[in-house]
Amino acid sequence: MTTPTARHVVILGTDPEHGRGGIASALPAFAQAVAEAGYTFERISTHSASQPGGRWRPFVTSVPKIIRSVREARRRGRSPVAYVHVGGGVVSGARKLMLSALLLGLRVPIVLQLHGPEVAHYLRSPFQLVLLRLLLAPASCVAVLTPWWARELERAGIQQRVIVVPNALDNQLERTAEGPRRPRTTRDEASVVRVLTMARMVPEKGFELVLEAIPFVAEPTRFVFAGSGPLVEDLKERARHLEVEHRVDFAGWLDSEAKQQALESADIFCLPSSYDSFGMGYIEAMAHGLPVVALDWGPIPDVLPPEAILVPRGEPRLLAKAIDDLVVDREGRVARGTRGSKWVVERFSPRAVAPSITKAIESAC
Repeated sequence: MTTPTARHVVILGTDPEHGRGGIASALPAFAQAVAEAGYTFERISTHSASQPGGRWRPFVTSVPKIIRSVREARRRGRSPVAYVHVGGGVVSGARKLMLSALLLGLRVPIVLQLHGPEVAHYLRSPFQLVLLRLLLAPASCVAVLTPWWARELERAGIQQRVIVVPNALDNQLERTAEGPRRPRTTRDEASVVRVLTMARMVPEKGFELVLEAIPFVAEPTRFVFAGSGPLVEDLKERARHLEVEHRVDFAGWLDSEAKQQALESADIFCLPSSYDSFGMGYIEAMAHGLPVVALDWGPIPDVLPPEAILVPRGEPRLLAKAIDDLVVDREGRVARGTRGSKWVVERFSPRAVAPSITKAIESAC
């Protein structure tokens, strides 16, 4: 078997510096895990979420970069292998399918990692399943983020070898998880418990369910909604209708520094999402020592430790009880948060993820 030091990994995916969402936040840590596995690598952006022409301009410019990276690796006596990160959208799949054709022409083995939660819908539609199989056809190995996804692909009859490669913590989050917990005193009243819900404000992320639960959560618990998206105004109107607007702070989209401040000042992280492929928000929250409340749905239980509270159904009163139980049990909150921090380091640090990356790459080669 070729050793890791004799391989060069060409990492293809969205531009993490101009992107939002799970893939963009996960790619830098993925590169760290590739380095931990002992491979050299080059990261080449094929898409930019926020720049003009970002859907296709990076894709076009990536082609000569890929050819150069492959040729340079071979010149140095290394075997190139492509690790391709794919979102769930049709355009993302089309871009990656065209790049896969290029890589096949260059005789480069391909690992294709699926990220988009839309994949679950493709697996249940005969027509879309055909399209998914077409996308996966060039890959020697398919990587997924959790065991739940591996079972779903197996159930759908996907033929390639499927290996679980979870998202990783970046170095900063790992240091946060391993460091001492800061006292959560950045609030007007020390007795007020703050519940943070942070994600893109789109259907199925669970913001509506949190709002519906607030009337059943004891005062003076406050809620912070962080994120942007098409549901913002609807959520604000719903908060007024439920007469809970005085208990909800709409923080908007947060940059890196503001996100860290929000996580440090919160006591509980609650995201009852039913639309996630992994859930980097849970990882970030646990790294900051927050206990988590989530739905017992799809891949979410694979990401969370036994200490997390999983609500079996999307019912406001059940969610409210889960939150209330943590509100009244301060010692329990701290203990759950501490164990969650240890969990993410043990499961999702670059060192912990590196063996899975090695397994996927060597399977493809």
